[in-house]
Order: sequence, then C-alpha cells, then structure tokens
Amino acid sequence: MQTPTESSIALRLERLEQEFARELSAARRASRPSLRRTAGAFVAGVVGAFLLMAAGFPDSFAVVRTKRLEIVDEQNRVLGLFTATGEGSQLDMWNMTGTNVARLTSSARGGDLSMWSSDGKPSLGAFVSEGGGRFEVYDEGGRTMGRLAASRTGGEMLLQTPLGKPGVIARSDERGGGIAACDTLGRPLAELSVSNGSGLALVADRNGRPVAKLTSSERGGAIEIDDARGGDAFSAGADVGGGSFTLTSSEGTALLSAGAGQLGGGTLDVRNATGAPVVTASAGDQGSGRFSVATADGNRGVTMQASASGYTLSFLEMARRVLLLESNAGGGRMELTDPAGKAATVLGVDQSTKCGAIALRGSTGQEVGRVSADDKGNGALTVYNQSGTERKVFTVR
Repeated sequence: MQTPTESSIALRLERLEQEFARELSAARRASRPSLRRTAGAFVAGVVGAFLLMAAGFPDSFAVVRTKRLEIVDEQNRVLGLFTATGEGSQLDMWNMTGTNVARLTSSARGGDLSMWSSDGKPSLGAFVSEGGGRFEVYDEGGRTMGRLAASRTGGEMLLQTPLGKPGVIARSDERGGGIAACDTLGRPLAELSVSNGSGLALVADRNGRPVAKLTSSERGGAIEIDDARGGDAFSAGADVGGGSFTLTSSEGTALLSAGAGQLGGGTLDVRNATGAPVVTASAGDQGSGRFSVATADGNRGVTMQASASGYTLSFLEMARRVLLLESNAGGGRMELTDPAGKAATVLGVDQSTKCGAIALRGSTGQEVGRVSADDKGNGALTVYNQSGTERKVFTVR
C-alpha cells in the first residue's frame, strides 16, 4: 500500500510524463524555442523520477554526522544550536526575542546546566563540582538566592537574603547535621545541630554573641542562659538522679538553686551576695519537709521540720539550739537552753498526769525543779538536789 506521500509523488510524476509526451509530439512541428520547453519538461521529469525514488527510503536515518546543528525558524533565526567544543559539546536554546535562555554543556569534569530569564538574567543553574554537585537559584536580578551543594565531606544548603547575605545555612557531615538562621548581616543568631549523637541549640543576641544554649547527652539535657555581659545567669539540667537549676548573679555568684535530693525529695537554696546559703528548703528523712534560715555568714538561725512524730521549730545560736518548739502526739512542748546546751527550761505536757508542766534544769542539764500537777489534778512544786537523787514535793490541796 502506498503512503500519502508516495501517492502524491506518483500523481505528479504521471502528470509530468503526460506533459512530456505532449511536448515530444509537438516537437516535430515546433521551432527551436519549443525545444527549450521540451528540455525543461524533460528536466522536470527527471526531478520527478528522483522524488519517486526518494519516496522509497525510510523517514529517518540511522546516523547523522555533523559538527554543528542549527534549528531555525521561518525567518531563518537560530532557536537551537548543538555544537562540539574543545572540552565536549554544548546545547543552546534561544526564545523568539533572541535571548539565550538555556545552555547544557559537557566537559571532562561532567555536565552543567544554566538557564536565564527572558531578559538574560541567570535564573537556575546545576553544575558538577569537585567531589559532588551544586544547584543554584537566582532572583529576577540575577543574584544568587539559594545554593544546594554536595561534596566528599557532606552536604550544604544556603539561602541568601535580597542583600546578598546568608539567611539560612544547613550543613551535614560524618558527625551529624546542623542548621542556622542569620540576621540581616549574615551572622548566625539561632543554630540547631547534632554531633556524635548529642543535640545542641544556640541562640545569640543582636551582636552575634551566644546567650542561650540547650544541649543533650546520654544522661539527660542541660540549658544555659547568659546575661548581656556574657556571664552565666541561668542554668538547668536533667540527670539520672533528677533535675536541677541555678540562678547566678552578674558577678558569677549562685543566688538560687534547686534540685532533686539524694533521698528522693527536692532541695531549694537561696544565697546572699557572698554565696552563703541563707534560706534552705528540702525534703528530709522519710520524705518530711525541712526549712531553715541562716545568718549572713551561713550559720543556721531558724529551722522548721516535719516528721512522722510531729513538728519542730528551732532557734539556734552559733549552730546550737537555744529554743525549741515542738508538737507531737502527746501535745506541745517548748525548750530553752543556753548556747552550750546545758541549762534549760522546758514547758510542755506531763504525759504521766496529762497536765501542763514547767521543768528547770541546772548547768549540768540535770532537772532541779518542776511545776506541774499531781495525779489528782492539784498543783505541785517539785525540787531536786544537784544530783537529782533527792526531791521535795509541795502540793496545794
């Protein structure tokens, strides 16, 4: 079956042969000018035969060899160009306004792709670099706004501001990866990274100085915040034993700290400008609470404590208790002593009579007198000798 092209050529050839036959028949009667027409008809017939022969060839060729291939439009303007270069080959494309908008090149290094806008400004690029590749994007002015690159050591991504400064930076290597956000001057003010299995987050002030750091480790996490002068102002951490935090003065003195206690409770310390603890709160034995207030040199002056048996409030002098207020299952009790802890006055409940009692002790701590009530509820005064072996009882009946 003939193709449409072959059919068209065959019809043209048939018409040319008919015309040639008419011209040949008239040649015997025609003059010399007629012979020219006959020769032209003969040439046309030869051309038609050639076209008919060409119709028998396939539509495409297996190999086309050339050093320069141009694609042109109806106005003979070059829109595509494929050429051989000294390092490889190059393919260029133009738009209808004559602007080179795309180029693909090859070389010993590899291949590169560049694309331009309709006004000739760079828009996109993909390049082979040492040990990897690079991808770039540009704004309408041709300025680099983003770059993605890979090398033997890792990868990197850069996003730039309209001022040409780094805005976001991301990197990766064999230890991990990280990302940073920058200010208008290109200085990293916030960073997030991972290194050897540990995380790190940094925040800097407008001068580019780090003021906050968050880290993690196998044992827990930690956070540090600095003041305007770069000194530690706040730190907190978490460990296998619990959490803790510390507030520090501009001189570097820890003023307030809190954490988990060794017995499973918590502790809170308030220190003065010299670093001496002046207020302490903690969980004591058996989970009971303890609170103390100290003097300027750190010596405890007042202590409050709760226990399973009751509650106590102690006043101390030179680290020795001089006044004790106590409550227990039997009632309330108050004890006064000297700084040596010997002479004392005790006010409380006499458990034997369930009545109030006042006891006086001597310099040796031995009870020398007592005001209380007897078993019948009558008031009684008891006086002991120095050794406490003898006594006299005066009772009002």
